[in-house]
Amino acid sequence: MKRGTQLNWGHSKRCLIEFFGDKRAIDSIKVGDAKDFERWLGTPAARNNRHGENDADSGLAPNTVRKRISNAKQFFEDEVQRDLLKRNPFAGLKSAVGSNRERDFFVTRDMATKVLEACLDSQWRLLFALSRYGGLRCPSETLALEWADVHWGENRMLVCSSKTEHHDGKGVRVVPISPELRSYLEQAWDEAEPGTQFVITR
Repeated sequence: MKRGTQLNWGHSKRCLIEFFGDKRAIDSIKVGDAKDFERWLGTPAARNNRHGENDADSGLAPNTVRKRISNAKQFFEDEVQRDLLKRNPFAGLKSAVGSNRERDFFVTRDMATKVLEACLDSQWRLLFALSRYGGLRCPSETLALEWADVHWGENRMLVCSSKTEHHDGKGVRVVPISPELRSYLEQAWDEAEPGTQFVITR
């Protein structure tokens, strides 16, 4: 199990315990209780349970609420499959997570130039360039990129994604090497020790 998944499940577990208590029998939790938990996640009380934050005006974001419900649904479905529960009280609740476009932020070329100028060395510059000019997820895809994945002659890279690898045919994608990105890749290649496996060695 990936570290990120463990952390995500841990957050959901803490929320469930915070709301239901650690002595509550799981077979006593009904559909109405699950709906009450969902509503509670949208209150400031649930946000207090998140990283020690204390926002008196709002609860968890809608996508976070749905992710918590999705995890709770998985937890309880496992109990159903083990014949420890007759039904999953979370089964009917919405748990599909969508994109939160409000969090999008476009890094302009001017911004990118300033960031690159502030980077301490070529590795930091390449790490940023891979995300800005290559669209790689950081850190999962940038740190997993190997020199064997960089096809100079074809001007492209093969990028492995742990985020989508469980979908058929979605574990690897082809990313073109733009002129802006190529210069940073070439510098890192020139500086790399013979036999270096990973592009980013930080």
